[in-house]
Amino acid sequence: AWNMLGSGDYGFVAAHQAFPRAKAAARRALELDPFLAEAWNALGWATTVYEWDAREGERNYRRAIEINPGYAPAHHWLSMNLTLRKLWTAALQQISVARELDPLSPIIHCDNAWILNRARRHEGALESCRTALELDPNFAVAHWNRGQALRGLGRIEEAVEAFSCAAGLDDRNPVFLAALGHAHAAAGHTSAARRLLGRLQDTARTGYVPPHAMVILHIGLGEHDRALDWLEKALAARTDFMVEAPTDPILDPIRGSPRFEELVRQVGFGG
Repeated sequence: AWNMLGSGDYGFVAAHQAFPRAKAAARRALELDPFLAEAWNALGWATTVYEWDAREGERNYRRAIEINPGYAPAHHWLSMNLTLRKLWTAALQQISVARELDPLSPIIHCDNAWILNRARRHEGALESCRTALELDPNFAVAHWNRGQALRGLGRIEEAVEAFSCAAGLDDRNPVFLAALGHAHAAAGHTSAARRLLGRLQDTARTGYVPPHAMVILHIGLGEHDRALDWLEKALAARTDFMVEAPTDPILDPIRGSPRFEELVRQVGFGG
C-alpha cells in the first residue's frame, strides 16, 4: 500500500514518507517468513524506485519469482524495472508472463501499454489500453495510458479527450491533471492549461503535489527552464519520476540539455 501511495503515477504521498515505510513493512514480513514472494516483490519496488538501485531491485523481484513462479505481480513489476533500463525485449517477455497468469487484470494490460509507450510503439500501446478498457471502462489509469499513446501519435485532440476521462474519473490525481494540462497546451488551449497549473499550485499550498506534475505542465507550456527547476526539486525529493526520466517521452523536449543530462547522471540508475 505504501509503495502505491508513493508511486509517481498517483502522486498522493511524498516519496520520503511512503517508501521507507514500504521497505520497513517488507523487511518485517520477511523476518516473519523469508519465503514470502509478496514481501520480496514489495521490497523490489521500494529498492528500484526510491533507492534507485536497479540491479538490487531486479534481484528482489527474481527472488519472488523463484519462490512463486505463478505470482503475476512479480513478473509485472520486474517488467517495469527492466523497462526503466531500456531492456525492452526482456520487459515485454515478463509482462507477457504476467498477462498469461492474470489475463483479467486491467493494470497489467495498462502497464503493457506503459512499456510500449516508452519504447515509442504507440499503436501497440493503444491496443493494450483497449483491452484494459474492455475489462473496466471506468479504469482511469487505462484512459491516462491511452492519452499518452495518442499524444505520441500526434493525435492531440483525442489525447485531450482521453486525459479528460482519466481526470474526470479521478480528479484528485495531480499527475492526471498535469497530463491533461500538457495536452491542452499542445492543442493550443493555453488558457485551459494555465487554469490546471493554477489548480495544482492552489492544491500544493495545503496538500501534496509531486514536483513532476509541475515538470509536465511547464514542458507543455514550453517553459523548459521552469520545468528543469521542478525536475531539480524532483531529484531532491527522490521521486520515482527520476528513474523514469531516461525513458519518458514527455521529457523529450528537454532531453539532451546539459541540465537535464546532469540530473539524470546524479540519479545513477541503470545497469
